[in-house]
Amino acid sequence: MKIRILTQPLGHNIGGILQNYALITVCKAYFDDVKSFNIPFSIPFLFPILKYGACVKRLFIKLFINHNVVVRWWLENRIRKPQKGDLIDVARFNWLCNHDFSDSFFVFGSDQVWRKEMSPDIMTFFGSFLKDDVPRIAYAASFGVDYWQFSTDETKKIIPLLKKFRAISVREESAVRLLAEHGVDSQLVLDPTMLLKADDYAHLESEVSCDYAKANHIFVYCLDEHLNQKDVLCQLEQTLNVPLLLLNEKNLQVDMWLSALRTAEYVITDSFHGTVFSILFHKKFIVVANEYRGLTRLQSLLKMFGLENRLIMSFEDFDCEKLDAEIDYKSVDVILNQEREKSLTFLSESLSS
Repeated sequence: MKIRILTQPLGHNIGGILQNYALITVCKAYFDDVKSFNIPFSIPFLFPILKYGACVKRLFIKLFINHNVVVRWWLENRIRKPQKGDLIDVARFNWLCNHDFSDSFFVFGSDQVWRKEMSPDIMTFFGSFLKDDVPRIAYAASFGVDYWQFSTDETKKIIPLLKKFRAISVREESAVRLLAEHGVDSQLVLDPTMLLKADDYAHLESEVSCDYAKANHIFVYCLDEHLNQKDVLCQLEQTLNVPLLLLNEKNLQVDMWLSALRTAEYVITDSFHGTVFSILFHKKFIVVANEYRGLTRLQSLLKMFGLENRLIMSFEDFDCEKLDAEIDYKSVDVILNQEREKSLTFLSESLSS
């Protein structure tokens, strides 16, 4: 039996790449043949602009993405993926519909695979392309929001598809509630990146990237620009007398990102996986709310470890003393080990059933 993983297009999403790498790594403990589908990134940030013109959107994708080899190569290869040898490159989602998966066990997740506006061909992520006899589970799937975002017609399609899953696990407490309200059982589990330990990522850092982030610094990893961000950060650098290191996914590789975070004295982020690795690497950190990218997942993660006080709603609420406050990582690690054991048990039992 083969394990086949379907997650969101990886593109240049460092968090998405690392969660996919971690899930592949863990699944290899149960099956030798583990691969993840790598479906091209389709520039979702343009979709809101085009949502009122479906024909325009289809034409744009067809001409600019699907038939532009240079653009597709750049989107997929600008960031080196540590799991590259375990990826199956697929040109389009409809390829899945025309393929026989009778010898495969499907794992859907992780990340916001069930968030409507962030997952192209959303029904695909509920297994619409699979025959009924193909076994499937969801691991740490996320809706990204704390409300049911699907129409009545979509819900009528989604719930029967979910009933075909052998087991379902999700990444947020709100997702457990949303599924229960629709008669679907699920279990709360860790993001795949937390199934591995901090040392398990050390080999992904290169010597160049380690030199790049050698000194202690304040690592600022914000996916979006926030109001008052620059002023607050300039003041913070002067107050703490620690240099800023500002990076985003436009100028990062995975090895650079891991090194910059691991060697940081402080971390400021609005990223879910920036928060995850701050916890794994035992950093003093502050999380700035980013509702567009999904606030409920940050709230659920921080609540699990009793770190809700590390979340601020905007840079206007920034408190230097809060950033510099010690975190009881002994207690955090106790919770992490317990949750890791539960999550690995779910995966082991689900894949062997």
